[in-house]
Amino acid sequence: MSQVKNIVNKQRQNPEMDDIDTLYDELQDRLMGYPDSLQDTYQRYHTDEDIAFAESVMTMIDGEMNLYEKETFYDTHDLWGLDEVGILKKALAIVGEIERDVKAGRKNPARVKTNIDDIQELHQDDFDHWLGDWDGDGIANIDDPNPLIPGDTVPIDSAELTPQIKSLIEQKNAYVPALKSVMKKLIDNGLPIMVKGRIKTMYSTLGKLIRKRFPFTVKVAEKEGEPYTTGLTDIAGCMAVVDSQEKVDQIVKRILAGELGQVWEHEDKYEHPADGYRAHHFILVVDEKTPVEIQVKTKRMSMISAASHYPYKNGNLNAELLLELTDLAWKADKGDEKAGEALEPYLSDLDRLQEDLTIRENPTDEVSELQDSFRETIKKLALAFSLGKFPEEHRTEALELF
Repeated sequence: MSQVKNIVNKQRQNPEMDDIDTLYDELQDRLMGYPDSLQDTYQRYHTDEDIAFAESVMTMIDGEMNLYEKETFYDTHDLWGLDEVGILKKALAIVGEIERDVKAGRKNPARVKTNIDDIQELHQDDFDHWLGDWDGDGIANIDDPNPLIPGDTVPIDSAELTPQIKSLIEQKNAYVPALKSVMKKLIDNGLPIMVKGRIKTMYSTLGKLIRKRFPFTVKVAEKEGEPYTTGLTDIAGCMAVVDSQEKVDQIVKRILAGELGQVWEHEDKYEHPADGYRAHHFILVVDEKTPVEIQVKTKRMSMISAASHYPYKNGNLNAELLLELTDLAWKADKGDEKAGEALEPYLSDLDRLQEDLTIRENPTDEVSELQDSFRETIKKLALAFSLGKFPEEHRTEALELF
């Protein structure tokens, strides 16, 4: 007789066991009973593995599993030490945890957009141009004096770069689980409409190390005893985008409470806006060793920020227009419908918005020609006024215009 049959027989012979039917009915009602069941309130109901387990428990109790399926089910979920009552109680405990998460807004609605599955570890094969040995002489390309000509026996320098590149790949890969952990918690809290993450590329990392760490700089803590780091803190980062200021505040509250990791740094750009840009920037320390940067902002602020990125980097940002738009976004995010309506035409075309946010230092030939013509017209009008040649009946109107 199989182990499953032995367990079931012992249960059926136990007159003091809890009422299986009562537990089964409770589980079924909490999963599927209209209108407040998880099936009605949890948007990921049909894709959640824990829900699938609870439903499988009901299938087993109903006798709809054959012997092989039961044994596989027991093996997969480590149920051999439990009878049917214990298994039902385990399922109810799992359902209770999901119910609490749904009620608290910590479960992931299907509408969240994320690239979490696209974030993968690096492999040495991805950097064959550096680590490969194209001429087969035993020296990696990056250290080979002539990477396309075989025969070299000595690298370019005794301080070879190959071990450093391999170490950098290894260290960057250590950021992947920390970043995904933070992103998953942001996704599961059910508040963002988008959670997007990234690991800095090898090239970007090396460039920043040279720009920020190569020059001699003195680091002093602002307060005595305050910890600080000279290492890079934005190798891994993500952005949580929400649709209202209220949800920004809710996420920030949870981050500050330590739900996602230890808060190392918090930059509140609502309290201190940058050209009107408002967001919360955090650096969290995950597992006591890995920094992850988080930006929390509304959809409107995110769109304006994206459109202003290149004008800002190129030093030709129209700061006056940016301030006007971010103020409208700030009001709209707090529920001001008129501000939202005024902002909408700008956000409907981000390419055009980027152009609007760019100050043109070198206008096109057509625009330049119009500017020259306008200046000449002003000069002629000024001369006519000074010589008393301007028609008297139009002087007042002309002065109002010019």
